[in-house]
Amino acid sequence: MKLPGGAMLYCLMISLVSGGLMGSYLLLNSLQQRFLDREHAMVIAQDNLHSGLTLFRSTPEATYMTDSLFGSVTDSFEVTSEPWGLFQLVYAKGVHGTTTIGRSALLAQQPTGLWKAGLFLADQGFPLLIAGDVHLSGDLYLPRAGLQTGYVHGKGFSGQQTYHGTLHSSFLKEIMAHSSCLQSIRDSLTQISQEVPDKEQVVLRNVNQKNDWNESAFCLQSPYRLEIEASLFAGKCILHSSHELIIGADTEINHGILFARKITFQSGFQGRVQAFATESITLESGVELAYPSVLYVAGGRITLSENCDIEGAVLLDHAISSSTNLQQAFCHVAKGTQITGHLLCQGALELRGSVKGHVMTDQFILKTPATTFQNYMLDARIEGGTLGPSYLMPLLQENAPLEILEWL
Repeated sequence: MKLPGGAMLYCLMISLVSGGLMGSYLLLNSLQQRFLDREHAMVIAQDNLHSGLTLFRSTPEATYMTDSLFGSVTDSFEVTSEPWGLFQLVYAKGVHGTTTIGRSALLAQQPTGLWKAGLFLADQGFPLLIAGDVHLSGDLYLPRAGLQTGYVHGKGFSGQQTYHGTLHSSFLKEIMAHSSCLQSIRDSLTQISQEVPDKEQVVLRNVNQKNDWNESAFCLQSPYRLEIEASLFAGKCILHSSHELIIGADTEINHGILFARKITFQSGFQGRVQAFATESITLESGVELAYPSVLYVAGGRITLSENCDIEGAVLLDHAISSSTNLQQAFCHVAKGTQITGHLLCQGALELRGSVKGHVMTDQFILKTPATTFQNYMLDARIEGGTLGPSYLMPLLQENAPLEILEWL
């Protein structure tokens, strides 16, 4: 039987097309397998990262940790850490074979014990008196003299009931803030208090600084009274003045750290900061600080003007110098200002605004044009037990477990 002359060409073409399709299929299958292998290796490396970070978090005082996992020579992790203000900054790597994944994160603590209370008022032998529309809720630790209603220039208590929650005695109890991060902050502020400031004022404009978290920190250090306008500082940035820092409303700071004798945030500023001062921190009206911000003054004065919103911690700590006048330790929270988090005042607190979370103070005061009332609250709100399990606080509890606050 004879085949037409074109049949051989037709068969050859079919063979070439079939071979091409088969080759393409094999190549695609090989590429797909390589992609799946790479994706699988990345998933395992990421699991190793999380496993290593979990082991690291179980050892609060650790600064470095590395080890193999599961008895495997191909799986390991490495975690390094350093203080970042009152939080801990970690860089974690997970390894599987030749695949490595690295991420940075901030670590913080879950509030426990007295740190979960709505209010802790030290027992100095005087009752807490409330007037106007005061709202108190949560676990309330009060002096043995208790809670009473009072009058401020003829205005009595106007709430429906004096408190919502559970009363406890603060007698012989104390909230102690202690951690290696806190001690590091105190050491830095002690150094600032010993520096000789230059009273000249310098205006810094149009700085654009973004710094990766796995790099060395960008540090702007100045002996002058420094006013910062129309600038951006994002990531691992530190601003340091031996005198005063004035932060303009048109400046953006995201996760930056500030050190100075005095720090002022001008009206309308919005950002996420940790600010540490030896003498004072002032928030002008309408300032908004996002979670997890920190305001910390060592034995000086904190002034939060009207209609500010702070998510994080406001801390008036003991003075770093024995020569500091303890009578100057004062925190003022103006009407319309809300703090979501922790307010700790080792001194006198005038609370005219509201706190959702935790308040600790040695005493309340209430200033009017005519007089100053001791251990009085007027038209203020403290809502304890409202933060929820996702809220984490700065590292103020000694040896408390660490949790992941935020991936960076």
